[in-house]
Amino acid sequence: FLMNEGKLVATGTPDEIFQKNDLFEKIGGERVPQIAEILVFLEEQGYLSKDDFSIDEEKGIQLLKALLEKHQ
Repeated sequence: FLMNEGKLVATGTPDEIFQKNDLFEKIGGERVPQIAEILVFLEEQGYLSKDDFSIDEEKGIQLLKALLEKHQ
């Protein structure tokens, strides 16, 4: 759940919620984890699918490493 001033803003798994960076900007809340920002950007650019997204830092780092190796 994502709450703002006692109101429900979004529901879903952590991965689903953190994929929606714009929600955090709209409510003026905490920044999303950097790995989430990077992976959302890469998804928007077509390098990752929504299914690849994870806020787990280790999984995110592995995704980034795999992308770098693929594009060298």
